[in-house]
Amino acid sequence: MLYSFTGGADGANPQAGLIRDFRGNLYGTTISGGNRVCGAAPDCGVVFKLSPTGEETVIYAFTGGADGGIPLAGLIKDAKGNLYGTTSVGGDLKCSCGTVFVIDTAGKERVLHSFTGGNDGSMPFAGLARDVEGNFYGTTFYGGPSNLGTVFKVDSGGNETVLYSFTGIPDGASPRAGVIAQSTEGGNVKLYGTTSQGGTEGVGTVFELDNGRETILHSFNALNGDGIGPIGLLEAGGFYGTTVAGGALNHRDRSPRSQFQPIGAHRRIRAMAKQCRLLARRSHSDMRNQNVGWNSVRGISSIRRRSHVDEVMRCM
Repeated sequence: MLYSFTGGADGANPQAGLIRDFRGNLYGTTISGGNRVCGAAPDCGVVFKLSPTGEETVIYAFTGGADGGIPLAGLIKDAKGNLYGTTSVGGDLKCSCGTVFVIDTAGKERVLHSFTGGNDGSMPFAGLARDVEGNFYGTTFYGGPSNLGTVFKVDSGGNETVLYSFTGIPDGASPRAGVIAQSTEGGNVKLYGTTSQGGTEGVGTVFELDNGRETILHSFNALNGDGIGPIGLLEAGGFYGTTVAGGALNHRDRSPRSQFQPIGAHRRIRAMAKQCRLLARRSHSDMRNQNVGWNSVRGISSIRRRSHVDEVMRCM
Protein backbone atom coordinates (compact mmCIF):
# COMPACT_ATOMS: atom_id res chain seq x y z
CA MET A 1 0.00 0.00 0.00
CA LEU A 2 1.38 3.38 -1.01
CA TYR A 3 -1.16 5.76 0.59
CA SER A 4 -4.44 5.68 2.57
CA PHE A 5 -6.81 8.65 2.29
CA THR A 6 -8.13 10.07 5.56
CA GLY A 7 -11.24 11.75 4.13
CA GLY A 8 -10.12 15.21 5.18
CA ALA A 9 -8.15 17.81 3.27
CA ASP A 10 -6.18 15.05 1.52
CA GLY A 11 -9.26 13.76 -0.33
CA ALA A 12 -11.45 10.66 -0.25
CA ASN A 13 -13.05 8.12 -2.59
CA PRO A 14 -10.83 8.08 -5.68
CA GLN A 15 -12.90 6.72 -8.55
CA ALA A 16 -10.44 6.84 -11.45
CA GLY A 17 -7.02 5.56 -12.38
CA LEU A 18 -3.64 7.24 -12.10
CA ILE A 19 -1.07 8.70 -14.48
CA ARG A 20 2.68 8.75 -13.85
CA ASP A 21 5.45 11.16 -14.79
CA PHE A 22 9.03 10.27 -15.68
CA ARG A 23 10.11 10.73 -12.03
CA GLY A 24 7.63 8.13 -10.85
CA ASN A 25 5.15 10.56 -9.32
CA LEU A 26 1.48 9.59 -9.58
CA TYR A 27 -1.42 11.96 -10.25
CA GLY A 28 -5.12 11.39 -9.69
CA THR A 29 -8.46 12.69 -8.44
CA THR A 30 -10.89 12.03 -5.61
CA ILE A 31 -14.62 12.77 -5.69
CA SER A 32 -14.80 13.94 -2.07
CA GLY A 33 -12.59 15.33 0.64
CA GLY A 34 -10.64 18.52 0.23
CA ASN A 35 -12.49 21.82 0.57
CA ARG A 36 -15.13 21.68 3.33
CA VAL A 37 -16.88 24.77 1.97
CA CYS A 38 -18.42 23.33 -1.15
CA GLY A 39 -21.60 24.12 -3.05
CA ALA A 40 -22.25 20.71 -4.57
CA ALA A 41 -21.79 18.39 -1.59
CA PRO A 42 -20.16 18.35 1.87
CA ASP A 43 -16.83 18.32 -0.01
CA CYS A 44 -15.95 18.43 -3.68
CA GLY A 45 -12.81 16.41 -4.24
CA VAL A 46 -9.19 17.10 -5.06
CA VAL A 47 -6.44 16.64 -7.62
CA PHE A 48 -3.45 15.05 -5.90
CA LYS A 49 0.15 14.03 -6.46
CA LEU A 50 1.75 11.00 -4.84
CA SER A 51 5.53 10.64 -4.68
CA PRO A 52 7.25 7.26 -5.18
CA THR A 53 7.70 7.11 -1.39
CA GLY A 54 3.97 7.64 -0.73
CA GLU A 55 3.96 11.32 0.21
CA GLU A 56 0.74 13.00 -0.92
CA THR A 57 0.41 16.60 -2.07
CA VAL A 58 -2.97 18.14 -2.82
CA ILE A 59 -2.45 20.10 -6.02
CA TYR A 60 -5.95 21.57 -6.09
CA ALA A 61 -9.12 21.30 -3.97
CA PHE A 62 -12.39 22.02 -5.79
CA THR A 63 -14.96 24.38 -4.29
CA GLY A 64 -18.02 23.26 -6.26
CA GLY A 65 -18.52 26.74 -7.71
CA ALA A 66 -17.25 28.11 -10.99
CA ASP A 67 -14.12 25.96 -10.70
CA GLY A 68 -16.07 22.70 -10.71
CA GLY A 69 -16.44 19.79 -8.31
CA ILE A 70 -16.63 15.99 -7.96
CA PRO A 71 -14.14 14.87 -10.64
CA LEU A 72 -15.19 11.33 -11.49
CA ALA A 73 -12.50 10.79 -14.10
CA GLY A 74 -8.74 10.71 -14.15
CA LEU A 75 -6.29 13.14 -15.68
CA ILE A 76 -4.10 13.55 -18.74
CA LYS A 77 -0.81 15.46 -18.78
CA ASP A 78 0.98 17.45 -21.46
CA ALA A 79 4.72 17.80 -22.07
CA LYS A 80 4.87 20.95 -19.95
CA GLY A 81 3.39 19.21 -16.93
CA ASN A 82 -0.09 20.75 -17.12
CA LEU A 83 -2.93 18.48 -15.98
CA TYR A 84 -6.29 18.30 -17.77
CA GLY A 85 -9.57 16.76 -16.67
CA THR A 86 -13.30 17.12 -16.15
CA THR A 87 -15.63 17.72 -13.23
CA SER A 88 -19.14 16.31 -13.14
CA VAL A 89 -20.66 19.35 -11.41
CA GLY A 90 -19.85 23.04 -10.90
CA GLY A 91 -18.93 25.54 -13.57
CA ASP A 92 -21.92 27.49 -14.87
CA LEU A 93 -23.67 28.63 -11.68
CA LYS A 94 -27.14 28.46 -13.26
CA CYS A 95 -26.71 24.77 -13.99
CA SER A 96 -23.69 23.25 -12.18
CA CYS A 97 -23.33 20.89 -15.12
CA GLY A 98 -19.59 20.30 -15.04
CA THR A 99 -16.38 21.63 -16.53
CA VAL A 100 -13.28 20.91 -18.57
CA PHE A 101 -10.27 22.25 -16.65
CA VAL A 102 -6.50 22.63 -16.70
CA ILE A 103 -4.16 22.91 -13.71
CA ASP A 104 -0.70 24.35 -14.35
CA THR A 105 2.53 23.32 -12.64
CA ALA A 106 2.01 26.02 -9.97
CA GLY A 107 -1.34 24.47 -8.98
CA LYS A 108 -3.47 27.20 -10.54
CA GLU A 109 -6.72 25.93 -12.05
CA ARG A 110 -8.35 27.41 -15.14
CA VAL A 111 -11.70 26.32 -16.54
CA LEU A 112 -11.53 25.78 -20.29
CA HIS A 113 -15.26 25.18 -20.67
CA SER A 114 -18.30 25.22 -18.40
CA PHE A 115 -21.24 23.14 -19.59
CA THR A 116 -24.61 24.89 -19.55
CA GLY A 117 -26.86 21.83 -19.61
CA GLY A 118 -28.28 22.60 -23.03
CA ASN A 119 -27.11 21.48 -26.44
CA ASP A 120 -23.47 21.81 -25.35
CA GLY A 121 -23.81 18.90 -22.92
CA SER A 122 -24.08 18.27 -19.20
CA MET A 123 -22.19 16.25 -16.59
CA PRO A 124 -19.04 14.78 -18.11
CA PHE A 125 -18.39 11.58 -16.17
CA ALA A 126 -15.35 10.54 -18.19
CA GLY A 127 -11.91 11.97 -18.85
CA LEU A 128 -10.37 13.52 -21.93
CA ALA A 129 -8.45 12.43 -25.02
CA ARG A 130 -6.00 14.83 -26.69
CA ASP A 131 -4.82 15.04 -30.30
CA VAL A 132 -1.46 16.24 -31.62
CA GLU A 133 -2.79 19.76 -32.14
CA GLY A 134 -3.81 20.14 -28.51
CA ASN A 135 -7.57 19.66 -28.94
CA PHE A 136 -9.47 17.75 -26.27
CA TYR A 137 -12.28 15.26 -26.82
CA GLY A 138 -14.78 13.84 -24.36
CA THR A 139 -18.36 12.89 -23.63
CA THR A 140 -21.20 14.13 -21.45
CA PHE A 141 -23.75 11.79 -19.90
CA TYR A 142 -26.60 14.28 -20.35
CA GLY A 143 -27.29 17.28 -22.56
CA GLY A 144 -27.82 17.69 -26.27
CA PRO A 145 -31.24 18.22 -27.91
CA SER A 146 -32.51 14.85 -26.61
CA ASN A 147 -30.72 15.17 -23.24
CA LEU A 148 -29.09 11.80 -23.90
CA GLY A 149 -25.48 12.92 -24.00
CA THR A 150 -22.92 14.33 -26.39
CA VAL A 151 -19.43 13.91 -27.82
CA PHE A 152 -17.55 17.21 -27.69
CA LYS A 153 -14.31 18.89 -28.69
CA VAL A 154 -12.63 21.70 -26.75
CA ASP A 155 -9.68 23.48 -28.35
CA SER A 156 -6.73 24.94 -26.44
CA GLY A 157 -8.51 28.28 -26.26
CA GLY A 158 -11.54 26.77 -24.52
CA ASN A 159 -13.91 26.87 -27.49
CA GLU A 160 -16.32 23.92 -27.44
CA THR A 161 -17.80 22.17 -30.46
CA VAL A 162 -20.43 19.46 -30.12
CA LEU A 163 -19.42 16.73 -32.55
CA TYR A 164 -22.43 14.50 -31.96
CA SER A 165 -25.62 14.44 -29.89
CA PHE A 166 -27.15 11.06 -29.06
CA THR A 167 -30.84 10.34 -29.60
CA GLY A 168 -31.18 6.92 -27.95
CA ILE A 169 -32.40 4.44 -30.56
CA PRO A 170 -30.56 3.25 -32.56
CA ASP A 171 -27.49 5.48 -32.15
CA GLY A 172 -26.96 5.11 -28.39
CA ALA A 173 -27.41 7.20 -25.25
CA SER A 174 -25.69 8.29 -22.06
CA PRO A 175 -21.97 7.69 -22.67
CA ARG A 176 -20.30 6.94 -19.34
CA ALA A 177 -16.83 6.42 -20.80
CA GLY A 178 -14.64 8.76 -22.79
CA VAL A 179 -13.39 8.32 -26.35
CA ILE A 180 -10.23 7.15 -28.10
CA ALA A 181 -8.87 9.70 -30.59
CA GLN A 182 -7.00 8.34 -33.62
CA SER A 183 -5.43 10.70 -36.16
CA THR A 184 -5.69 9.73 -39.82
CA GLU A 185 -4.03 10.95 -42.99
CA GLY A 186 -4.99 14.48 -43.84
CA GLY A 187 -5.25 15.58 -40.21
CA ASN A 188 -8.66 14.06 -39.57
CA VAL A 189 -9.40 12.60 -36.13
CA LYS A 190 -11.63 9.55 -35.71
CA LEU A 191 -13.21 8.93 -32.32
CA TYR A 192 -14.24 5.59 -30.85
CA GLY A 193 -16.32 5.05 -27.73
CA THR A 194 -19.26 3.40 -26.02
CA THR A 195 -22.69 4.38 -24.80
CA SER A 196 -24.05 2.78 -21.63
CA GLN A 197 -27.63 2.86 -22.91
CA GLY A 198 -29.48 3.17 -26.20
CA GLY A 199 -28.83 1.24 -29.36
CA THR A 200 -31.32 -1.12 -30.97
CA GLU A 201 -32.13 -2.82 -27.64
CA GLY A 202 -31.48 0.09 -25.29
CA VAL A 203 -28.52 -1.46 -23.45
CA GLY A 204 -25.52 0.19 -25.09
CA THR A 205 -23.34 0.49 -28.17
CA VAL A 206 -19.80 0.72 -29.49
CA PHE A 207 -19.49 3.57 -32.00
CA GLU A 208 -17.15 5.36 -34.38
CA LEU A 209 -17.36 9.09 -35.06
CA ASP A 210 -15.81 10.52 -38.21
CA ASN A 211 -16.40 14.19 -39.07
CA GLY A 212 -19.66 14.16 -37.14
CA ARG A 213 -20.93 10.97 -38.79
CA GLU A 214 -21.63 8.14 -36.38
CA THR A 215 -21.26 4.48 -37.28
CA ILE A 216 -22.49 1.83 -34.85
CA LEU A 217 -19.82 -0.87 -34.67
CA HIS A 218 -21.86 -2.99 -32.26
CA SER A 219 -25.24 -2.68 -30.55
CA PHE A 220 -25.55 -4.84 -27.44
CA ASN A 221 -28.55 -7.13 -27.39
CA ALA A 222 -29.04 -8.19 -23.72
CA LEU A 223 -30.73 -11.39 -24.89
CA ASN A 224 -27.87 -13.25 -26.58
CA GLY A 225 -25.21 -12.98 -23.89
CA ASP A 226 -23.06 -10.33 -25.58
CA GLY A 227 -23.23 -7.91 -22.64
CA ILE A 228 -25.22 -5.06 -21.13
CA GLY A 229 -24.16 -1.51 -20.35
CA PRO A 230 -20.56 -0.82 -21.44
CA ILE A 231 -19.28 1.95 -19.16
CA GLY A 232 -15.49 1.63 -19.46
CA LEU A 233 -13.04 3.19 -21.87
CA LEU A 234 -12.17 1.09 -24.91
CA GLU A 235 -8.65 -0.20 -25.35
CA ALA A 236 -7.23 0.51 -28.80
CA GLY A 237 -5.76 -2.12 -31.09
CA GLY A 238 -8.82 -4.10 -32.08
CA PHE A 239 -11.00 -2.41 -29.44
CA TYR A 240 -11.41 -4.27 -26.20
CA GLY A 241 -13.91 -3.33 -23.49
CA THR A 242 -16.20 -4.51 -20.72
CA THR A 243 -19.89 -4.45 -19.81
CA VAL A 244 -21.39 -4.18 -16.31
CA ALA A 245 -23.78 -7.10 -16.90
CA GLY A 246 -24.73 -9.76 -19.43
CA GLY A 247 -22.53 -12.54 -20.74
CA ALA A 248 -22.88 -16.28 -20.25
CA LEU A 249 -23.70 -16.05 -16.54
CA ASN A 250 -25.37 -12.66 -16.86
CA HIS A 251 -24.74 -11.11 -13.48
CA ARG A 252 -22.82 -8.17 -12.08
CA ASP A 253 -20.96 -10.07 -9.38
CA ARG A 254 -20.99 -13.45 -7.68
CA SER A 255 -23.56 -12.68 -4.98
CA PRO A 256 -26.91 -14.46 -5.47
CA ARG A 257 -28.82 -11.19 -5.23
CA SER A 258 -27.04 -9.84 -8.29
CA GLN A 259 -28.06 -12.70 -10.56
CA PHE A 260 -30.94 -12.05 -12.92
CA GLN A 261 -32.28 -13.43 -16.16
CA PRO A 262 -31.53 -11.65 -19.45
CA ILE A 263 -35.05 -10.33 -19.96
CA GLY A 264 -35.14 -9.06 -16.38
CA ALA A 265 -31.79 -7.36 -16.85
CA HIS A 266 -33.05 -5.78 -20.03
CA ARG A 267 -36.06 -4.30 -18.28
CA ARG A 268 -34.02 -3.22 -15.28
CA ILE A 269 -31.47 -1.35 -17.38
CA ARG A 270 -34.15 0.36 -19.44
CA ALA A 271 -36.09 1.36 -16.31
CA MET A 272 -32.92 2.79 -14.79
CA ALA A 273 -32.19 4.70 -17.99
CA LYS A 274 -35.66 6.26 -17.89
CA GLN A 275 -35.23 7.21 -14.23
CA CYS A 276 -31.87 8.82 -14.91
CA ARG A 277 -33.21 10.83 -17.86
CA LEU A 278 -36.07 12.09 -15.66
CA LEU A 279 -33.54 13.03 -12.99
CA ALA A 280 -31.52 15.06 -15.47
CA ARG A 281 -34.57 16.87 -16.86
CA ARG A 282 -35.87 17.61 -13.35
CA SER A 283 -32.52 18.88 -12.12
CA HIS A 284 -31.94 21.17 -15.09
CA SER A 285 -35.56 22.36 -15.11
CA ASP A 286 -35.45 23.17 -11.39
CA MET A 287 -32.31 25.22 -11.81
CA ARG A 288 -33.65 27.19 -14.76
CA ASN A 289 -37.14 27.75 -13.32
CA GLN A 290 -35.74 29.04 -10.04
CA ASN A 291 -33.12 31.09 -11.92
CA VAL A 292 -30.63 30.53 -9.15
CA GLY A 293 -27.00 29.52 -9.16
CA TRP A 294 -25.62 26.42 -7.49
CA ASN A 295 -24.24 28.54 -4.67
CA SER A 296 -27.75 29.87 -4.03
CA VAL A 297 -29.05 26.32 -3.70
CA ARG A 298 -26.83 25.85 -0.66
CA GLY A 299 -29.48 27.47 1.50
CA ILE A 300 -32.29 25.22 0.29
CA SER A 301 -31.23 21.96 1.89
CA SER A 302 -27.90 20.21 2.30
CA ILE A 303 -29.80 16.93 2.48
CA ARG A 304 -31.43 17.64 -0.87
CA ARG A 305 -28.01 18.40 -2.38
CA ARG A 306 -26.53 15.22 -1.04
CA SER A 307 -29.53 13.26 -2.30
CA HIS A 308 -29.07 14.75 -5.78
CA VAL A 309 -25.39 13.78 -5.87
CA ASP A 310 -26.23 10.25 -4.68
CA GLU A 311 -28.87 9.91 -7.41
CA VAL A 312 -26.37 11.04 -10.04
CA MET A 313 -23.81 8.52 -8.78
CA ARG A 314 -26.39 5.73 -9.14
CA CYS A 315 -26.96 6.83 -12.76
CA MET A 316 -23.30 6.50 -13.68
